Amino acid sequence: NIMEMAKSEKLEAPGAEAISRHPVNMMDVVDEVISMTELAVDKSGRHLVPSAVALVNGMRTGELPLVLGDGYKITQLLYNLVTNAAKFTARGSVQVSAREDVESGMLHIDVTDTGKGISPEALARIFEPFQQEENKNSSGFQGIGLGLSVAMSIARLHGGELRVTSREDHGSTFTVVLPCDLGKRAALTLRLEDGTGATKSRAAKQVAAAAARAAPVGGVAPPAGLRPLVLAVDDDDITQEVLEQSLAADCRVVRAMSGEDAFAYLDSGKEFPSLMLLDVRMPGVTGFEVVREVRQKRGLSHMQLPVVMLSARAPQDETAQKAFESGATDYMSKPFSSATLRQRLNIIDKVRQEIRMAQIAAVERYAEEHRARLADAGKAVAAAEDDARLESIKRLEAERDEFKGRLEAKRREAAKAAADVEASMADRDRLQEELNNAEAKNKRQAAASSAQETASAPLLSHESAGVLSIGSLHSDLCVVESTVEFYKAEIQHRDRIVTSLRAQVDQKKTAAWLEHERAEALDRELRFMRQLGTRLEREHGRGAPANLFP
Repeated sequence: NIMEMAKSEKLEAPGAEAISRHPVNMMDVVDEVISMTELAVDKSGRHLVPSAVALVNGMRTGELPLVLGDGYKITQLLYNLVTNAAKFTARGSVQVSAREDVESGMLHIDVTDTGKGISPEALARIFEPFQQEENKNSSGFQGIGLGLSVAMSIARLHGGELRVTSREDHGSTFTVVLPCDLGKRAALTLRLEDGTGATKSRAAKQVAAAAARAAPVGGVAPPAGLRPLVLAVDDDDITQEVLEQSLAADCRVVRAMSGEDAFAYLDSGKEFPSLMLLDVRMPGVTGFEVVREVRQKRGLSHMQLPVVMLSARAPQDETAQKAFESGATDYMSKPFSSATLRQRLNIIDKVRQEIRMAQIAAVERYAEEHRARLADAGKAVAAAEDDARLESIKRLEAERDEFKGRLEAKRREAAKAAADVEASMADRDRLQEELNNAEAKNKRQAAASSAQETASAPLLSHESAGVLSIGSLHSDLCVVESTVEFYKAEIQHRDRIVTSLRAQVDQKKTAAWLEHERAEALDRELRFMRQLGTRLEREHGRGAPANLFP
């Protein structure tokens, strides 16, 4: 197919295998090429041949000698010449004709167009890779200048040559000279066609399929080891094929056929490329606009995404200057060799690795300095923590001693209160006994007074002296009753005092118990702090633990 023509460079290398040679009917080949060119469209679906241009097959009658060669590659050669003529012809015709040279045993095939012609300066370099003329009439079909170079390579592989004659504003003629077998001749064979008129022959089907096929935008080849990923941004299939083959041994290549496709891939979340190869001249978003977007809007540095711009645009110095001003990491002019491209990419990767290693070394130095500062700070913090721990222990010991003193005072107060309760209860018991004695005495006196009154009643008129005794008894009885009431009131007062003292005792016992519990808690905390301090001093001394600042 068309993209495989880039492999011609390998076939021309010393020691390469020779191409296969079989009899080729050039009348069939030319007919197939004309049919495919009529059907050819670009990536946007526009026909390659303008409506004002007629494709003329001047080899449909008679017979021609058979050419010994690779029919597939010869078809590629003629397809390149015819499509190239159609792209640079705005009106008129593109005609293919042939003539045989009996003396040399060669077949001459002419592709003649009525286009604008080629300047003498361009003629001197027209068969060099990546060279092309500006084409104002067909800017949408611009390629990259590989077609004629590949056609020349195929002609030379067959032992022939490719020549060109041209006059500006009068058109051009490309002549392919191929060896032939004058003793074997063939006419145009019958062809089977489908509804569109497309050929069904093997060679035509292969070339037509290749012309219609486009690599899926943003497609990523399956990962292969740890090879870097290169994003190739170019609208030409042949350039993509060349880049992929040149880098196949060292890189994985992802194709993007336009600037928009490149942005879509960067935004897709797929594996981020290690490098971007970017064509300068593309339809739609140009290479300059792509690299400006990458640098200015997306903020990707040369370390994050190196961009190598490629261009055959003249003047090269001016194009390179504009590429670097836009943000390109490197620039290569077309044509370039695969070895030069790989060397450039290797240099960029080496520089990135050296910068990355320098950054890592700087980070490691800073980390080491930071660890040293942390270690010194850790020692100071550990010493301060030890001092604070000792101060805490001393404070807890002082609080514990204070609480123990208060606890002893509370215990003494509780003992004194208990003693007061005992004394008050003894006084109460004594008063109760005195009250009981007084009541008994009162009862005895009351009984004696009643008996005396009963016995002395008949003698009142005769013995007036007895009146004084009875009055005395009544007076004593009143005194006793008063004493009894006093003792009752005193006993009730003592009962209230005893109740109050008991409540105070209970309250002081509760307070003493709380103080005791707090003192016990302080004792436990003090023991824990001492044990912690002892363990830390035994294991690490007064410095920071070994794993405190890893």
